[in-house]
Amino acid sequence: MTKISLYQLFCGILFFQQGTTIIFGFSSGAGRDAWICTLLSTAFGACLVYLFTVLMRLQDGLMLTEWFPALFGRYVGVPIAWLYFVLFFYDASRIIADLKFTINMIMLPDTPEWAVLAMFMLVAVYMLFNGIEVLFRIAGILVPIVTALYALQIILLLSSGTMHADFLLPVAGEGWARIWRNVWPLSVMQSFGETLLFAMFWPLVVNRRKAAKVSVSVVFCSGLFLTVLNLLIITTLGEGVYKRSIYPTISMLRLISVGDFIENLDALGLMFFIVTTFFKLSFYMFGCVFAFRQLAFVKNDRRIIVPLAAVSYCVGITMSNDIVEHIQSGFEELQYYVWIPLMIGIPVLLLPFAWKKSKKLKEGT
Repeated sequence: MTKISLYQLFCGILFFQQGTTIIFGFSSGAGRDAWICTLLSTAFGACLVYLFTVLMRLQDGLMLTEWFPALFGRYVGVPIAWLYFVLFFYDASRIIADLKFTINMIMLPDTPEWAVLAMFMLVAVYMLFNGIEVLFRIAGILVPIVTALYALQIILLLSSGTMHADFLLPVAGEGWARIWRNVWPLSVMQSFGETLLFAMFWPLVVNRRKAAKVSVSVVFCSGLFLTVLNLLIITTLGEGVYKRSIYPTISMLRLISVGDFIENLDALGLMFFIVTTFFKLSFYMFGCVFAFRQLAFVKNDRRIIVPLAAVSYCVGITMSNDIVEHIQSGFEELQYYVWIPLMIGIPVLLLPFAWKKSKKLKEGT
Protein backbone atom coordinates (compact mmCIF):
# COMPACT_ATOMS: atom_id res chain seq x y z
CA MET A 1 0.00 0.00 0.00
CA THR A 2 1.31 3.45 -0.91
CA LYS A 3 2.40 5.53 2.07
CA ILE A 4 3.85 9.04 1.95
CA SER A 5 5.73 10.54 4.91
CA LEU A 6 5.17 14.08 6.15
CA TYR A 7 8.67 15.10 5.06
CA GLN A 8 8.06 13.76 1.55
CA LEU A 9 4.73 15.58 1.44
CA PHE A 10 6.48 18.82 2.43
CA CYS A 11 9.11 18.44 -0.30
CA GLY A 12 6.58 17.46 -2.97
CA ILE A 13 4.35 20.47 -2.32
CA LEU A 14 7.39 22.77 -2.19
CA PHE A 15 8.57 21.71 -5.64
CA PHE A 16 5.01 21.88 -6.98
CA GLN A 17 4.42 25.42 -5.75
CA GLN A 18 7.68 26.64 -7.29
CA GLY A 19 6.84 25.03 -10.64
CA THR A 20 7.41 27.25 -13.65
CA THR A 21 7.13 30.35 -11.44
CA ILE A 22 10.78 30.02 -10.54
CA ILE A 23 11.86 31.16 -14.01
CA PHE A 24 8.95 33.31 -15.25
CA GLY A 25 8.86 35.60 -12.26
CA PHE A 26 6.22 35.97 -9.56
CA SER A 27 4.02 39.09 -9.51
CA SER A 28 6.37 40.80 -11.96
CA GLY A 29 3.58 43.18 -12.96
CA ALA A 30 4.08 44.97 -9.62
CA GLY A 31 7.65 45.89 -10.55
CA ARG A 32 9.87 46.74 -7.57
CA ASP A 33 6.97 45.95 -5.21
CA ALA A 34 6.73 42.34 -6.38
CA TRP A 35 8.25 41.13 -3.11
CA ILE A 36 5.37 42.78 -1.21
CA CYS A 37 2.91 41.03 -3.53
CA THR A 38 4.60 37.74 -2.76
CA LEU A 39 4.28 38.21 1.00
CA LEU A 40 0.60 39.16 0.72
CA SER A 41 -0.07 36.30 -1.68
CA THR A 42 1.57 33.91 0.75
CA ALA A 43 -0.78 35.02 3.54
CA PHE A 44 -3.88 34.61 1.36
CA GLY A 45 -2.49 31.36 -0.07
CA ALA A 46 -2.04 29.94 3.43
CA CYS A 47 -5.71 30.68 4.19
CA LEU A 48 -6.75 29.01 0.95
CA VAL A 49 -4.68 25.89 1.59
CA TYR A 50 -6.06 25.78 5.13
CA LEU A 51 -9.57 25.71 3.62
CA PHE A 52 -8.52 22.73 1.48
CA THR A 53 -7.18 20.88 4.53
CA VAL A 54 -10.40 21.53 6.45
CA LEU A 55 -12.32 19.85 3.63
CA MET A 56 -9.80 17.02 3.74
CA ARG A 57 -10.49 16.41 7.42
CA LEU A 58 -14.26 16.58 6.90
CA GLN A 59 -13.97 14.08 4.03
CA ASP A 60 -11.47 11.86 5.82
CA GLY A 61 -9.94 9.19 3.62
CA LEU A 62 -11.45 10.46 0.37
CA MET A 63 -9.62 11.98 -2.58
CA LEU A 64 -10.76 15.24 -4.18
CA THR A 65 -12.77 13.59 -6.96
CA GLU A 66 -14.51 11.40 -4.36
CA TRP A 67 -15.73 14.37 -2.31
CA PHE A 68 -18.47 15.42 -4.71
CA PRO A 69 -20.21 12.06 -5.32
CA ALA A 70 -20.07 11.42 -1.56
CA LEU A 71 -21.83 14.72 -0.80
CA PHE A 72 -24.09 15.32 -3.80
CA GLY A 73 -24.72 11.86 -5.17
CA ARG A 74 -23.81 10.29 -8.46
CA TYR A 75 -25.78 12.49 -10.86
CA VAL A 76 -24.58 15.83 -9.50
CA GLY A 77 -21.25 14.93 -7.90
CA VAL A 78 -19.70 12.93 -10.73
CA PRO A 79 -19.99 15.71 -13.38
CA ILE A 80 -18.38 18.16 -10.92
CA ALA A 81 -15.58 15.67 -10.27
CA TRP A 82 -14.95 15.37 -14.01
CA LEU A 83 -14.33 19.12 -14.12
CA TYR A 84 -11.30 18.61 -11.89
CA PHE A 85 -9.96 15.90 -14.16
CA VAL A 86 -10.22 18.37 -17.05
CA LEU A 87 -8.53 21.04 -14.91
CA PHE A 88 -5.59 18.77 -14.06
CA PHE A 89 -5.25 17.68 -17.67
CA TYR A 90 -5.31 21.24 -18.98
CA ASP A 91 -2.77 22.48 -16.44
CA ALA A 92 -0.46 19.57 -17.30
CA SER A 93 -0.69 20.55 -20.97
CA ARG A 94 0.09 24.18 -20.11
CA ILE A 95 3.28 23.08 -18.38
CA ILE A 96 4.35 21.30 -21.55
CA ALA A 97 3.67 24.52 -23.46
CA ASP A 98 5.76 26.48 -20.91
CA LEU A 99 8.63 24.12 -21.52
CA LYS A 100 8.18 24.32 -25.30
CA PHE A 101 8.67 28.09 -25.41
CA THR A 102 11.58 27.94 -22.97
CA ILE A 103 13.34 25.42 -25.19
CA ASN A 104 12.85 27.66 -28.23
CA MET A 105 14.03 30.86 -26.58
CA ILE A 106 16.83 30.07 -24.14
CA MET A 107 17.59 26.37 -23.76
CA LEU A 108 18.10 24.65 -27.10
CA PRO A 109 17.01 27.10 -29.81
CA ASP A 110 18.38 24.99 -32.68
CA THR A 111 16.84 21.73 -31.46
CA PRO A 112 13.29 20.74 -32.46
CA GLU A 113 11.17 21.29 -29.40
CA TRP A 114 8.98 18.27 -30.15
CA ALA A 115 11.99 15.98 -29.71
CA VAL A 116 13.06 17.48 -26.38
CA LEU A 117 9.50 17.49 -25.10
CA ALA A 118 9.06 13.86 -26.16
CA MET A 119 12.12 12.87 -24.09
CA PHE A 120 10.84 14.92 -21.17
CA MET A 121 7.42 13.28 -21.41
CA LEU A 122 8.94 9.80 -21.59
CA VAL A 123 10.70 10.41 -18.28
CA ALA A 124 7.40 11.58 -16.78
CA VAL A 125 5.66 8.45 -18.10
CA TYR A 126 8.39 6.31 -16.58
CA MET A 127 7.73 8.03 -13.25
CA LEU A 128 3.99 7.36 -13.60
CA PHE A 129 4.66 3.66 -14.03
CA ASN A 130 6.86 3.65 -10.91
CA GLY A 131 4.14 5.16 -8.75
CA ILE A 132 3.41 8.29 -6.73
CA GLU A 133 5.45 7.11 -3.75
CA VAL A 134 8.65 7.10 -5.81
CA LEU A 135 8.01 10.67 -6.96
CA PHE A 136 7.61 11.88 -3.38
CA ARG A 137 10.78 10.01 -2.35
CA ILE A 138 12.80 11.69 -5.09
CA ALA A 139 11.42 15.06 -3.99
CA GLY A 140 12.66 14.33 -0.48
CA ILE A 141 16.13 13.61 -1.83
CA LEU A 142 16.39 16.61 -4.15
CA VAL A 143 15.05 19.39 -1.89
CA PRO A 144 18.24 19.64 0.26
CA ILE A 145 20.40 19.65 -2.90
CA VAL A 146 18.35 22.34 -4.63
CA THR A 147 18.28 24.41 -1.42
CA ALA A 148 22.08 24.25 -1.18
CA LEU A 149 22.44 25.39 -4.80
CA TYR A 150 19.95 28.18 -4.16
CA ALA A 151 22.07 29.35 -1.23
CA LEU A 152 25.14 29.22 -3.50
CA GLN A 153 23.30 31.39 -6.02
CA ILE A 154 22.66 34.02 -3.33
CA ILE A 155 26.30 33.98 -2.24
CA LEU A 156 27.53 34.42 -5.81
CA LEU A 157 25.11 37.29 -6.41
CA LEU A 158 26.28 39.06 -3.25
CA SER A 159 29.90 38.52 -4.30
CA SER A 160 29.43 39.77 -7.85
CA GLY A 161 28.52 43.32 -6.81
CA THR A 162 25.56 43.49 -9.20
CA MET A 163 22.92 44.08 -6.53
CA HIS A 164 21.63 47.58 -5.74
CA ALA A 165 19.30 47.99 -2.76
CA ASP A 166 18.12 51.39 -4.00
CA PHE A 167 16.27 49.61 -6.85
CA LEU A 168 13.65 48.72 -4.22
CA LEU A 169 12.85 52.37 -3.49
CA PRO A 170 10.40 53.94 -3.14
CA VAL A 171 8.43 51.14 -1.48
CA ALA A 172 4.83 51.17 -2.76
CA GLY A 173 5.71 54.36 -4.61
CA GLU A 174 2.87 53.91 -7.10
CA GLY A 175 0.30 53.10 -4.45
CA TRP A 176 -1.21 49.88 -3.18
CA ALA A 177 -3.63 49.53 -6.07
CA ARG A 178 -0.93 48.13 -8.34
CA ILE A 179 0.16 45.73 -5.61
CA TRP A 180 -3.35 44.46 -4.98
CA ARG A 181 -4.04 43.96 -8.71
CA ASN A 182 -1.08 41.61 -8.85
CA VAL A 183 -1.92 39.84 -5.60
CA TRP A 184 -5.49 38.94 -6.51
CA PRO A 185 -6.29 36.70 -8.16
CA LEU A 186 -3.22 35.73 -10.19
CA SER A 187 -0.51 35.47 -7.54
CA VAL A 188 -2.76 33.74 -5.01
CA MET A 189 -3.96 31.20 -7.54
CA GLN A 190 -0.78 30.72 -9.58
CA SER A 191 1.09 28.64 -7.02
CA PHE A 192 -0.95 28.34 -3.85
CA GLY A 193 -4.46 27.77 -5.19
CA GLU A 194 -3.17 24.97 -7.39
CA THR A 195 -2.24 23.08 -4.21
CA LEU A 196 -5.82 21.77 -4.29
CA LEU A 197 -4.35 19.04 -6.50
CA PHE A 198 -2.78 17.48 -3.39
CA ALA A 199 -6.26 16.63 -2.13
CA MET A 200 -5.77 13.69 -4.51
CA PHE A 201 -2.73 12.58 -2.50
CA TRP A 202 -3.49 13.51 1.13
CA PRO A 203 -5.30 10.20 1.83
CA LEU A 204 -2.00 8.43 1.05
CA VAL A 205 -0.09 10.30 3.79
CA VAL A 206 0.88 8.22 6.83
CA ASN A 207 -0.34 10.79 9.38
CA ARG A 208 -3.27 12.65 7.85
CA ARG A 209 -3.88 14.73 10.98
CA LYS A 210 -0.47 16.37 10.68
CA ALA A 211 -0.68 16.57 6.87
CA ALA A 212 -2.83 19.68 7.23
CA LYS A 213 -0.21 21.52 9.30
CA VAL A 214 2.57 20.45 6.94
CA SER A 215 0.64 21.59 3.86
CA VAL A 216 0.02 25.05 5.34
CA SER A 217 3.62 25.38 6.57
CA VAL A 218 4.92 24.66 3.06
CA VAL A 219 3.07 27.74 1.82
CA PHE A 220 5.13 29.97 4.10
CA CYS A 221 8.39 28.29 3.09
CA SER A 222 7.51 28.55 -0.58
CA GLY A 223 6.46 32.19 -0.13
CA LEU A 224 9.76 32.98 1.60
CA PHE A 225 11.66 31.32 -1.25
CA LEU A 226 9.79 33.36 -3.88
CA THR A 227 10.14 36.59 -1.86
CA VAL A 228 13.91 36.22 -1.63
CA LEU A 229 14.05 35.38 -5.34
CA ASN A 230 12.07 38.52 -6.18
CA LEU A 231 14.33 40.66 -4.01
CA LEU A 232 17.40 39.25 -5.77
CA ILE A 233 15.96 39.88 -9.23
CA ILE A 234 14.73 43.41 -8.50
CA THR A 235 17.97 44.54 -6.83
CA THR A 236 19.94 43.07 -9.73
CA LEU A 237 17.89 44.03 -12.79
CA GLY A 238 15.80 46.96 -11.62
CA GLU A 239 12.08 47.46 -12.10
CA GLY A 240 12.10 48.21 -15.83
CA VAL A 241 13.98 45.09 -16.91
CA TYR A 242 12.11 42.91 -14.43
CA LYS A 243 8.71 43.93 -15.81
CA ARG A 244 9.74 43.54 -19.46
CA SER A 245 11.70 40.31 -19.17
CA ILE A 246 9.90 37.03 -19.83
CA TYR A 247 12.61 35.08 -18.00
CA PRO A 248 13.91 37.47 -15.31
CA THR A 249 15.66 34.73 -13.31
CA ILE A 250 17.81 33.81 -16.30
CA SER A 251 18.59 37.47 -17.00
CA MET A 252 19.70 37.88 -13.38
CA LEU A 253 21.96 34.82 -13.37
CA ARG A 254 23.64 35.94 -16.59
CA LEU A 255 24.91 39.03 -14.78
CA ILE A 256 26.87 37.06 -12.18
CA SER A 257 30.60 37.63 -12.52
CA VAL A 258 32.98 36.73 -9.70
CA GLY A 259 36.65 37.41 -10.37
CA ASP A 260 36.15 37.09 -14.15
CA PHE A 261 36.06 33.35 -13.49
CA ILE A 262 32.54 32.41 -12.40
CA GLU A 263 30.19 33.88 -15.00
CA ASN A 264 26.88 33.31 -16.77
CA LEU A 265 25.28 30.87 -14.37
CA ASP A 266 22.02 30.74 -16.30
CA ALA A 267 22.47 26.96 -16.46
CA LEU A 268 21.81 26.94 -12.72
CA GLY A 269 18.46 28.66 -13.19
CA LEU A 270 17.55 26.30 -16.02
CA MET A 271 18.36 23.35 -13.79
CA PHE A 272 15.98 24.69 -11.13
CA PHE A 273 13.34 25.17 -13.82
CA ILE A 274 13.70 21.64 -15.22
CA VAL A 275 13.50 20.05 -11.76
CA THR A 276 10.45 21.98 -10.54
CA THR A 277 8.71 21.72 -13.92
CA PHE A 278 9.21 17.96 -13.97
CA PHE A 279 7.69 17.58 -10.53
CA LYS A 280 4.75 19.84 -11.28
CA LEU A 281 3.99 18.02 -14.54
CA SER A 282 4.33 14.61 -12.87
CA PHE A 283 2.01 15.55 -10.01
CA TYR A 284 -0.61 16.83 -12.43
CA MET A 285 -0.34 13.67 -14.51
CA PHE A 286 -0.75 11.54 -11.39
CA GLY A 287 -3.82 13.62 -10.54
CA CYS A 288 -5.22 12.91 -14.00
CA VAL A 289 -4.55 9.18 -13.70
CA PHE A 290 -6.08 8.90 -10.22
CA ALA A 291 -9.14 10.95 -11.20
CA PHE A 292 -9.76 9.01 -14.42
CA ARG A 293 -9.32 5.70 -12.61
CA GLN A 294 -11.97 6.61 -10.04
CA LEU A 295 -14.46 8.27 -12.35
CA ALA A 296 -14.22 5.77 -15.22
CA PHE A 297 -13.93 2.73 -12.91
CA VAL A 298 -10.62 1.63 -14.42
CA LYS A 299 -9.13 -1.22 -12.42
CA ASN A 300 -5.62 -1.05 -13.85
CA ASP A 301 -4.42 2.54 -14.16
CA ARG A 302 -1.30 1.44 -16.06
CA ARG A 303 -3.48 1.06 -19.14
CA ILE A 304 -4.40 4.74 -19.21
CA ILE A 305 -0.98 6.27 -18.48
CA VAL A 306 0.38 6.24 -22.03
CA PRO A 307 -2.84 7.45 -23.74
CA LEU A 308 -3.27 10.32 -21.25
CA ALA A 309 0.39 11.33 -21.58
CA ALA A 310 0.23 11.20 -25.39
CA VAL A 311 -2.90 13.37 -25.59
CA SER A 312 -1.48 15.83 -23.05
CA TYR A 313 1.73 16.07 -25.09
CA CYS A 314 -0.21 16.81 -28.29
CA VAL A 315 -2.40 19.42 -26.61
CA GLY A 316 0.57 21.13 -24.94
CA ILE A 317 2.72 21.36 -28.04
CA THR A 318 -0.12 22.84 -30.12
CA MET A 319 -1.75 24.98 -27.41
CA SER A 320 -0.39 28.43 -28.32
CA ASN A 321 1.37 30.00 -31.29
CA ASP A 322 3.78 32.14 -29.26
CA ILE A 323 4.78 32.95 -25.69
CA VAL A 324 2.77 36.19 -25.58
CA GLU A 325 -0.47 34.43 -26.52
CA HIS A 326 0.33 31.66 -24.03
CA ILE A 327 0.88 34.07 -21.13
CA GLN A 328 -2.15 36.22 -21.94
CA SER A 329 -4.46 33.19 -22.05
CA GLY A 330 -3.29 32.25 -18.58
CA PHE A 331 -3.41 35.71 -17.06
CA GLU A 332 -6.66 36.92 -18.61
CA GLU A 333 -8.79 33.82 -19.16
CA LEU A 334 -7.58 30.94 -17.03
CA GLN A 335 -7.70 32.73 -13.70
CA TYR A 336 -11.26 34.08 -14.02
CA TYR A 337 -13.01 31.29 -15.90
CA VAL A 338 -11.17 28.24 -14.54
CA TRP A 339 -9.02 28.78 -11.45
CA ILE A 340 -11.31 30.96 -9.33
CA PRO A 341 -14.50 28.89 -9.87
CA LEU A 342 -12.83 25.50 -9.38
CA MET A 343 -10.18 26.35 -6.78
CA ILE A 344 -12.13 28.82 -4.66
CA GLY A 345 -15.80 28.90 -5.64
CA ILE A 346 -16.65 25.20 -5.46
CA PRO A 347 -14.52 24.45 -2.33
CA VAL A 348 -16.18 27.35 -0.46
CA LEU A 349 -19.64 26.12 -1.50
CA LEU A 350 -18.64 22.58 -0.58
CA LEU A 351 -17.61 23.48 2.97
CA PRO A 352 -21.09 23.77 4.62
CA PHE A 353 -22.28 20.53 3.00
CA ALA A 354 -19.17 18.67 4.16
CA TRP A 355 -19.49 20.12 7.68
CA LYS A 356 -23.17 19.18 7.88
CA LYS A 357 -22.49 15.61 6.75
CA SER A 358 -19.59 15.25 9.19
CA LYS A 359 -21.78 16.51 12.04
CA LYS A 360 -24.51 13.99 11.19
CA LEU A 361 -22.00 11.15 11.15
CA LYS A 362 -20.70 12.16 14.57
CA GLU A 363 -24.20 12.39 15.98
CA GLY A 364 -25.03 9.00 14.50
CA THR A 365 -22.08 7.34 16.17
